[in-house]
Amino acid sequence: MMSDIAVASDRATFRVPELLRGIPDATYAAALPAHVGLAAARDLILSARKFDAAEALRLGVISRVVPHEQLREAALTAAREVLQTAPIARAQVKRMLNDRYGLFDYQTMFGALETSQEPREGMRASWKSAIPRGSRRICRPLDDHDCGTSPLRR
Repeated sequence: MMSDIAVASDRATFRVPELLRGIPDATYAAALPAHVGLAAARDLILSARKFDAAEALRLGVISRVVPHEQLREAALTAAREVLQTAPIARAQVKRMLNDRYGLFDYQTMFGALETSQEPREGMRASWKSAIPRGSRRICRPLDDHDCGTSPLRR
């Protein structure tokens, strides 16, 4: 979802599934609000719900929707259009656009999860196409006290 130019089939569906796997993805958390606004980013990231190409286009997640049968040609056309631009200038503009979102400290975010089983369980579940049970904790990962079990996940 964070491509330079995203061309999607009218049959495409999208999802930000990392939280289903117990993985807090900093890329989406840092960049998606700038694309779709904070409310929509929270909805898409926290719910991990699927959404269709029309909604993705409306939100600005993708830049073009084409009939499914025309997807390959539309993607190749977009690539050819990009390749017609000056490479050094294009690289500079891409850098400026990417810098607009700032840098994110992945080490700080993932450091809190080093001792958690959630990411490992999430990865194992993704290999099996399953949704992990999770730790059932309702507290912040940095809390060092026992914070109990979520009644919503029992």
